[in-house]
Amino acid sequence: MKPLADIQLTGDIPAKKNLWKRGARGGMYISADTKKQLDDFLYQLKKFRPARPIESPCEVKMEIFTRTMRADGDGIMTTIFDLLQKAGVIKNDRWIVDFSVRRRKADKSVAFIEIFPVRL
Repeated sequence: MKPLADIQLTGDIPAKKNLWKRGARGGMYISADTKKQLDDFLYQLKKFRPARPIESPCEVKMEIFTRTMRADGDGIMTTIFDLLQKAGVIKNDRWIVDFSVRRRKADKSVAFIEIFPVRL
């Protein structure tokens, strides 16, 4: 079956739960470096955006290569799901009804993401 989207992202994808920092007055914020990193991934994702965002049940298959295995796998997955939605690849990440993630250690950080239609 042909994927609805076939995406490649380059760089270290931060785990969502590790993005937020607590400020001196107790408020939460995302550091400027992390915000820049997320903006770079949004820019990369927009190149793969379909003419219309995906609005039907779909399966997401991810293969993630990282330089270190320190980052939390499900946190990376959550970050990718949120970025897919924010970039307009998918209308809402609730349409993702099935997913698989494979993580491997490598010299270069890169993520391969395929989105397939699903019949319910």
